[in-house]
Amino acid sequence: MKSIALLLGLVLLTPACGLVEAAGDITVGEGQVPRLTFDLQWPKVDDLVADAIAQTRAGQAAGSIPGMPNSFSSATLAHLQGLMAIDGECHRVLNQPKVANKSGQLKDLHVEVVDCGHEGRCTDLCGDFRGMKLGARVSFALLDEKNSAQIREVLANTSADAIVQIRMNFYQLQFYQVEGDKNINVTPFFKDFQFGVAVPGGKDTPVVQAEYLNTIRPTDPQRFEIPSGSDTVQKIKQAVVAGKPVWVEVYLRMQVAQRDLYTVRLGGGGIKIDLQPEFVVSAVKAIKGQL
Repeated sequence: MKSIALLLGLVLLTPACGLVEAAGDITVGEGQVPRLTFDLQWPKVDDLVADAIAQTRAGQAAGSIPGMPNSFSSATLAHLQGLMAIDGECHRVLNQPKVANKSGQLKDLHVEVVDCGHEGRCTDLCGDFRGMKLGARVSFALLDEKNSAQIREVLANTSADAIVQIRMNFYQLQFYQVEGDKNINVTPFFKDFQFGVAVPGGKDTPVVQAEYLNTIRPTDPQRFEIPSGSDTVQKIKQAVVAGKPVWVEVYLRMQVAQRDLYTVRLGGGGIKIDLQPEFVVSAVKAIKGQL
């Protein structure tokens, strides 16, 4: 009976303008589920291609990279591509177990860079594309033990089907780089973008595609549903009903065309992400399961 009272309490706390919707569905989100806000910074060029940089500084490949700056902290993707060409590596990976962020619990940052500038290199990853492909993956705590227990309290003795939607309400999803004392929006240079989620060991599930990037603004947040039939949603539901903490992997995939490589720098750049996870619960299903 306690959990039914909690559920009815959520209905009563819903604003009056949403009473019709609340009679069937209740959104558990802001104030009940932690909001995730973080700045996913690109790794330093030195960390990606330290061996190639050592060769260049030793003079073995001097002059082979046009316009190479004295400091690699300001190197562009074009310079990174040139450095990768020095040692013949077209695919670089960097793993960072600890991740600094504003809020939310993050760990295990994984970054990949693929040089697709020359025909015949990394053909399995590049296909006919010419430029640089980038990918990032990081794990975050969607629900900690306390939050998961609160939702489970509402769903006690009912099935995972009572959770009818899992959504992400985005306030910001933007590529930037620092120039002087300003953050410059460089989102238009990143093409074929995909933001998605997965549970550890599960399949990747796309959530946001490139065409929606420019619609997301702090003053006009946009909601995106994680596809309800996906392996990701099913496993999250099962964990929530069991009252377990939920860790989710966020991944980003994108590419920068060859003509834009000198425009985009890794040093001082990154991706700003601000999202509010939301669980939509069917009041009818939840209450029936507790009777």
